[in-house]
Amino acid sequence: MCIAESAGSGPPLVFVHGSGGSARQWKRLFRHFASTRRVFAYDLPGHSTSLPVAAVATGFAFADDARILCAAIERLGEPADVVAHSAGAVGVLLAARDHPQVLRTLTLFEPVLFQLLRDAADPAFGPVAAYARAFRRLYEQEGAAPAMELFVDLWNGPESWGKMPSRSAPPCLPGPGT
Repeated sequence: MCIAESAGSGPPLVFVHGSGGSARQWKRLFRHFASTRRVFAYDLPGHSTSLPVAAVATGFAFADDARILCAAIERLGEPADVVAHSAGAVGVLLAARDHPQVLRTLTLFEPVLFQLLRDAADPAFGPVAAYARAFRRLYEQEGAAPAMELFVDLWNGPESWGKMPSRSAPPCLPGPGT
């Protein structure tokens, strides 16, 4: 797990990325808040510099994301404000439900809560489940790039993946003073 820490002071602010992302997605917000807050971001299992997806895919559960978040916040020594995006919000919500004492506030962007459709027996869950199966099958058979192309095109429109600029980025957010 990659953790970035600022030298700032004040209540901790923790950023949790979504699927297909990494701690890098918070780079600008991280730098912005680092001057007034203790800011942390980390890679969820299977993302960027953390364990490879293959190492966690067979036993993955959002409860693991919640456990990792709680452990990180407990190491900070006080409840944290948490900002989470997309599927990263699912583990954060589980942490809030099961361990509310570690969280001060939550800010969630586009939380992916498709399980609510399943739990309500809503027919809209069928296409979501079919997409998830297709993504996993494509990842297992052809690798991460074709699976991410499917993901990006689903959310952003056909051929969006091909229009994305190619960039290389550091594996983690910069530390203090960089």
